[in-house]
Amino acid sequence: MIIVSVILAAIAAAAVGGAMALADKLGFYLIIVFPIIGGTIIGFAAALPFLGRKSASAQPSNLGGGLADVVVRDNRPSALPLIVVAILGALIATAVYWAGQYLTYKEELVSIIQEEQTTVTRDEALEFISMFEQETYGTTGFPAFVQLYAEEGMSINRVTSSSDSGLLLQGGLAYAFWGVEFVMIAGFAIGAALRNARGKTAPQVATAS
Repeated sequence: MIIVSVILAAIAAAAVGGAMALADKLGFYLIIVFPIIGGTIIGFAAALPFLGRKSASAQPSNLGGGLADVVVRDNRPSALPLIVVAILGALIATAVYWAGQYLTYKEELVSIIQEEQTTVTRDEALEFISMFEQETYGTTGFPAFVQLYAEEGMSINRVTSSSDSGLLLQGGLAYAFWGVEFVMIAGFAIGAALRNARGKTAPQVATAS
């Protein structure tokens, strides 16, 4: 069951991360709402294989008659595996979201370069971008993109590098904010997984005949 939970959580997380990246690209990213909704979806997906499990069932122990001899069995999954699956889902969602952001960044830069110099090929544009990143940030690829993103800053109402409205978070504040977003996704994923997979129901007691 836990393997099914991992698979479902991973699928849901990939969809959540992709949806967040698309919403950001379209300028409709809600910094608090989306992590909460995304985390809840991931947690629910992780709990799907365990829905309907009873919190306790009681059966006679055959050691004697009466309620005192019943054995209570908890059919719910353990909390720790669910927490691990929820955190894994949050990591996948975050990775897919940032991968989408990075790909969008690359494509936009290539388009800008090719618009300014129509004879430049895609490979040449990518090489130019790598040279710029190495010279400016001492690294290339995704690490350089993250540094650029943090340097240019983001608005509290939408992740962006072009908006001049709202509170602009830059540098360490941007990194801290991204960390908080991940914690929100993981926290709501854990909460939804535990709530749906381990929700309490009234115990069923069977007495010895």
